[in-house]
Amino acid sequence: MNDQNNQQPGQSSGSQMNQPSQSFGGGQGKQPEGGRKSRGWTGIIVIIILILLIILVSGGDRQDEDGTDVTNGDETSLNGDTLGDDSDEDGEEVSEPRGQGAMNMSPVTAGGDVYAFSDIDWLFSTGSAGNTMVRTQFVGFTRNQIAIDVLPYRLGEYGGTCSEIAVPSGAASFVSGANARPITFAECVGAGSREQLGVYQNGQLIETYSRRTTTGGSFGQMTKVQTIDLAGIVE
Repeated sequence: MNDQNNQQPGQSSGSQMNQPSQSFGGGQGKQPEGGRKSRGWTGIIVIIILILLIILVSGGDRQDEDGTDVTNGDETSLNGDTLGDDSDEDGEEVSEPRGQGAMNMSPVTAGGDVYAFSDIDWLFSTGSAGNTMVRTQFVGFTRNQIAIDVLPYRLGEYGGTCSEIAVPSGAASFVSGANARPITFAECVGAGSREQLGVYQNGQLIETYSRRTTTGGSFGQMTKVQTIDLAGIVE
């Protein structure tokens, strides 16, 4: 009887001491698993936030590839001609050579203002009945070093296919006037004929001339087809 009384209290005491220990130990075994899940969700949220930031930044930095403004509708050149977009009625693109034969121009002072430009572009588009529509356009035009956009000037239609050429040797003597300096030339070649267009600077005047020849023949005299007063471009 004494032994049983001695064992029961011991067993009861041991059971009571072991139970809290097992419960506490079980709680410690589950805690790292919960921490790993928490860290996993945190990583996923960080990645999602980074992706959203990249999308927002890339969307805000998008710009037009050429960086230029597009104007719809017809334009009117300063000499009164109506211009469409940079394609003809059939949708063919305009060829725009960039001064491959151009010579430097001289700044001009008129009325207290200084006018200058860096180049003259030839603009070609398909005309009627196999002809080519020819326009010229000032590049880098400035007045008192302030940039000004100038619309193209229409020269008209010329037979055949046109392209810019190097300024011919002796071009300064093709026209009268000691101050006339050749700037750029173009040539149109058609069936049995060739026609050259030359742009000259004569002081503050920009003058365009043409001369024509048949196949195997010599060019005739230059004939003036257009005059532009630099001081009159911006009034």
